[in-house]
Amino acid sequence: MINNSTHKAVSSLMLIMILHIQVISSGDLLYAGEIETKNINSANPILTENTTTEMIQNADKIFIPGDGILINTFPDTSSFLNRPFPIDNLGRVEFPMIGKVKITDMNISELQDFLKNKFKSYLRFPNVLVKPMIRLSVLGGVPNPGLFYVDHDQSLWEVMYGVGGTVDEDGLKDMRLERDTDVVFDNLIPFFEKGVSLKNIGIQSGDQIWVPTPGRPNIWQQIREIIPVATLLVSWYLVYLNFQQQANNASAR
Repeated sequence: MINNSTHKAVSSLMLIMILHIQVISSGDLLYAGEIETKNINSANPILTENTTTEMIQNADKIFIPGDGILINTFPDTSSFLNRPFPIDNLGRVEFPMIGKVKITDMNISELQDFLKNKFKSYLRFPNVLVKPMIRLSVLGGVPNPGLFYVDHDQSLWEVMYGVGGTVDEDGLKDMRLERDTDVVFDNLIPFFEKGVSLKNIGIQSGDQIWVPTPGRPNIWQQIREIIPVATLLVSWYLVYLNFQQQANNASAR
């Protein structure tokens, strides 16, 4: 028989354990909430901890050294100005015939007026549009990997469309964004689906989008790929043998 004192001791112990479990659970919920808030904030480029001194210094600049500009002379798409131009580390662009011009102290309208004035003799139409571009690498399992100048207001969908999508069906699911060898995002699907601009994602010039490269097929995958071809060849061979046999029987008669 359990006496009253033992019963009270057991009851007190159980109460302490229950309170302890509740405290631990509350702590876990608070920690999870902090993680969730941190993850949400990390998706916002304004709140990230990756904001560098260089970004702050260049916040009020339109043309950034190391980036590029896209000049559009529509409808004269054959013009020698109608293409991307890189900006060197001193903020200069080398234009045809006039050489290097520092553009980082100009705004868009000033540069457009400058180009119209300098190249008015060569322009069939007085239309010169300038758009700042950032550098972005798309590497791995895409049909057209490489280094690109892209519009910061473009969406990730437009960027992937430009490189031909992904080679592997699951390539989009496993895409990741890297910066300075660090993974910034290992899941880009939400941005891809919602059409969020590169600027709102927080993509910076020089970032890399990595798409997994499909591995070599294993032996069973290779066999599955070979079987249809082998079956077709065997079928043709059997038809040939049947034709030969019929020809031999006809000649024997």
